[in-house]
Amino acid sequence: FLICSDSYSALQILQSGETNYLAHQIFDNITSTDKIIEFEWVPSHMGIPGNNIADLGAKLALDLNTITPLPVSYNDFRCTLKKHLHKKWQDNWDTINAFPNQTTHLYPTKPTLKDWVSSNRNSREEEISLARLRLGSCLFNKLHIYTREPHPICRTCQVPTSIPHILIECTQYTYQRRSIISYLRKEGLPNIISCILDDNFPLNTLFTFLRETQYYSKI
Repeated sequence: FLICSDSYSALQILQSGETNYLAHQIFDNITSTDKIIEFEWVPSHMGIPGNNIADLGAKLALDLNTITPLPVSYNDFRCTLKKHLHKKWQDNWDTINAFPNQTTHLYPTKPTLKDWVSSNRNSREEEISLARLRLGSCLFNKLHIYTREPHPICRTCQVPTSIPHILIECTQYTYQRRSIISYLRKEGLPNIISCILDDNFPLNTLFTFLRETQYYSKI
């Protein structure tokens, strides 16, 4: 096999055996195969009139006293505007959650605004359940507001039923919670809501817990 490259410096590093992690990795990959692999330098920028003119123009531009203004392309402007708006959005999100008594239920779990891969589930029902848990609005802890009934009380612990209580505190579900605790300990994470509802948490473990405790249908 012949590999052509226009990077003369990269080929020199491979040939010299310098202490370079990437170079060693490439060399190991080459020597671990039973194929014969050779490299050839292709001077892609030499002797090409267009490239020579461009190189000369770039060098002459260094001697100019002023910088020639160029119009911003649509794509560059859109990218800059997108970054600016996202920063404003993040700043506003941080501001409205700046004080403990004003913090939304979602903020500890999602302090940085970004796409959550875990929100895209194969089951639409699971997506809805996950969104409700993260927003803090489930049937078992909010339905009483609309029906004008007293807040439901945990029969085991005699405290108001809440998402943190079900997922973390209730002693009735200690056995069902073992997989959640096992993962948190393995990763060195605290047993708190923001870790359990985080984007990196294995959500199949969470949904298994909810189904075993029969709370999945109450979300």
